[in-house]
Amino acid sequence: IRSDGANLRVQARARSAAGALSAVQTLSAAGSSAFNPQVAVDANGNAVFAWQRFDGANRRVQARARSAAGVLSAVQDISEAGQDAFNPHVAVDTNGVAVFAWRRSDGANSRVQTRVRGAGGALSAVQTLSAAGRDASEPQLAVNGGGKAVFTWLLFDSDANYRAQARARSAAGALSGVQNLSAAGQDASDPRVAVDGDGDAVFAWQRFDGANLRVQARARSAAGALSPVQ
Repeated sequence: IRSDGANLRVQARARSAAGALSAVQTLSAAGSSAFNPQVAVDANGNAVFAWQRFDGANRRVQARARSAAGVLSAVQDISEAGQDAFNPHVAVDTNGVAVFAWRRSDGANSRVQTRVRGAGGALSAVQTLSAAGRDASEPQLAVNGGGKAVFTWLLFDSDANYRAQARARSAAGALSGVQNLSAAGQDASDPRVAVDGDGDAVFAWQRFDGANLRVQARARSAAGALSPVQ
């Protein structure tokens, strides 16, 4: 992000494998500040960006694509109007299909949501990933080459602790059940996820053990089976 003298704007620049730099391109619109830029690139060099920007009433997650040749798509609103959205993240599969995740208020609690952008720019419906009635935060996602996405986030549970949770989405849009990754009783934070070509995922987070913050990990098979916490 860089100031244009009045507002913060999201900008981008490409660097070739040989080190040649493209021109700087401004991605977000003038008139309101944009924050939290994220970027993902497919195997052909096409990039998809996401950020949050005030639309005059609410903070919205927005996106824009850039072809390997440097051609920019139009800016698209990813999150819906009416409530503030934060913490955008984006991942891209080998075909240029982008999956987004963010958190947005439902009027009572912060919920983690997702949406898919096809390589041609078509947007799927918004799907809500986290359960109602509790605040969710810190969404992260990873996508494999076939378009399967795996998400993780923190949910404030009924025992007054933050738990790392996970959910998968098939390339066709089918959602798995929500799974608890971290144990109850102590706060977890900073969840991360990576996924391989078969759809097997590995998660990492930090969790308080009563005296110190410890890094923990857990694997999830493509079928949804969880390994023990390590």
